[in-house]
Amino acid sequence: MLIKERLIEEIKNWRDEIGFTALHVTHDLNEAVMLADKVCLIVNGEVIAIGDGFEITKNYKSLHIASF
Repeated sequence: MLIKERLIEEIKNWRDEIGFTALHVTHDLNEAVMLADKVCLIVNGEVIAIGDGFEITKNYKSLHIASF
């Protein structure tokens, strides 16, 4: 298992055990979907989508989302 994958699993465990809220910034949409309850997609400083992973990846409302 890669270090990144192990870290993602650790963060998920911490979140479940401790129940904390965190802001995780990434350019990897798959990583965001794996970790987040909600995903906010920002392009050039503009919020273009907010929702859970399914909403973000399946309901393409713009070319930016589709390109991910």
